[in-house]
Amino acid sequence: MDVAEYLSHRVASTAEPPDEASLPDGVIDASFGEPDPALFPLDLIKDAASAVLAAPSAALQYSPLRGHTNLIEAVAAWLRPRAEPAEMVLTSGSIPALLLLTHAMVDPGDTVLFENPGYFRASAILRAHGANLLPLRHTRDGLDLDAVRHALPTGRTQRCFAYVHPSFQNPSGYTWSMEERQEFLAFCVRRGIVVVEDTAYDELWCAEPPPPSLRSLADSHPVIQVGTLSKIIAPGMGVGWIVAPAALASVLVDNRVEFGGVGGLTSAMAAAVVRDARFATHVRDMRREYAERCRRFAHGVRSIPELADWSPPGGGYYAWLPLPEAVSDDHFAHVALSVGLRVLEGRHFFQPTERERDFVRLTFGRLAPRVVDGAVSRLATAYRRIGVR
Repeated sequence: MDVAEYLSHRVASTAEPPDEASLPDGVIDASFGEPDPALFPLDLIKDAASAVLAAPSAALQYSPLRGHTNLIEAVAAWLRPRAEPAEMVLTSGSIPALLLLTHAMVDPGDTVLFENPGYFRASAILRAHGANLLPLRHTRDGLDLDAVRHALPTGRTQRCFAYVHPSFQNPSGYTWSMEERQEFLAFCVRRGIVVVEDTAYDELWCAEPPPPSLRSLADSHPVIQVGTLSKIIAPGMGVGWIVAPAALASVLVDNRVEFGGVGGLTSAMAAAVVRDARFATHVRDMRREYAERCRRFAHGVRSIPELADWSPPGGGYYAWLPLPEAVSDDHFAHVALSVGLRVLEGRHFFQPTERERDFVRLTFGRLAPRVVDGAVSRLATAYRRIGVR
């Protein structure tokens, strides 16, 4: 059966996603960005489930389109700065949040500023809706806003938004400085560009927290914030949210039927976890554990000559590693797999024709500390085998 003839143009034109095939025993999988199950707060989740199921009637009903009030209020109070419930819409994760926003705000031909490199699932959603992605690059000197200025028409820009990940960006781990955040916001104010800020990794800082969020700095300019509990509780919770101006949040609620939301049972459990007095301790302990893995990975990588100048991220759990100019990411990934290490090719994160050199992304988040050491050892072997030492 030729499936392609039955697909919409939107689906048929989507770029091929990374391969998620199962691996042979013994291979260290450092490719996909999953948290470590050993760090899930099982005691908090079990206690929340027991409490909810003791009186489950409301939790087992259909969910309101905006989301259950108990979870909205719990998340709104936890956010910094605090959000108002009228500004919030619950989703089943950060990617469903972006899907809802794209459905409501993007027509074919609209321009979206998108970090390059950037998260491939987000770019796939935007492209599938016909957006023209305008690359926002990071350079040694910071954000390259000059290139964006030259690419956009003069004056205020109509029907344009920016999707950005200012703290511990996926895949690069890059964190915008305070000056970059202020300059970017000033640029968006002048050009009338709405900002969508993804905060998925903001809580996972290593030595120090990132600068204040764009939402907290924006004053009256519209900054829509997307967040998730997947990285700090568990992906299986399936809880994300949008914080937007109240008028826009109402429009999103009215247009979200096809995108679902957070089920009542999950909402009640997640609200109980977030409100639990032990939750802050859990987040702190989890942050400390990921920071230790990052330091351990960075210490080991210093022994690889080709990565002597590599700077570890300030948070999150990704390592974005440059390859020698003569080596493709496909070739390196093949060599790494042959020595028992799976990495993700950097090409998935670049926009077409915008890749100046090749990279690979590794995640140390899902790897126990001793496995981090093994991943570094196999990474060093892969660099030796490509014959550039």
